[in-house]
Amino acid sequence: MSKQGIESFPSEAEDSPQSEAAAVPLVMERMGKIEDLDRSFDIEFWQRQGTTAIFLAAWELIKLYHASLGENVDDLRLQRSVESFQRIPG
Repeated sequence: MSKQGIESFPSEAEDSPQSEAAAVPLVMERMGKIEDLDRSFDIEFWQRQGTTAIFLAAWELIKLYHASLGENVDDLRLQRSVESFQRIPG
């Protein structure tokens, strides 16, 4: 167990016969009284995930929010209505 009761270990997926190139999900847990816990666990967890995982998690939350409003999630995709950029003469 590391600092402040935080424990980190790979999940059971590590023992699976998949290639070693496949990412192993990070599993972390923290135990303690709620009033004694601060945000350090959350910060450490997300820093270990990396920027791609953070972006994907944020994008998933955006899609869930818009879906909960009844909006079409496909409307959030990149709009490709512009074909090219040209300088205006003058």
